[in-house]
Amino acid sequence: MGTARHPNLATVRALGVTGGALGLLVWLYGVLTIAVGGMAFQLPGDQFSMISAGLVAGLVANIVAIHAASRAEVRPELAAAYLALACLVDWIVFRFFWIIPGPLLLAGVLFAWFGRSSDGAKPSRPGV
Repeated sequence: MGTARHPNLATVRALGVTGGALGLLVWLYGVLTIAVGGMAFQLPGDQFSMISAGLVAGLVANIVAIHAASRAEVRPELAAAYLALACLVDWIVFRFFWIIPGPLLLAGVLFAWFGRSSDGAKPSRPGV
């Protein structure tokens, strides 16, 4: 059993948490815009519910990104998959505003996936 250490753990954690936090700020902006815009322009019920579902998906994706980045030491490949999923959901939901959290999440994915140990050994857990 190897005890290889993940070389980019701090970078993955910083990029993922920062990208998720910025994604939450973009989500808050989207909620405020839709809430004010929806009331001002009185969107029909089906459009409003579709937009609301997208905003809920964006909220969940950013919370998952923050959690995945904080747990990247235990399972870096799973963290990379969750960060990639959050990046994709943010791109679908936020489109233009994806430019804020997207590159950070994408860089976190790359560091988590390609920074893995080449010998297949699991990273060591601190304190164990």
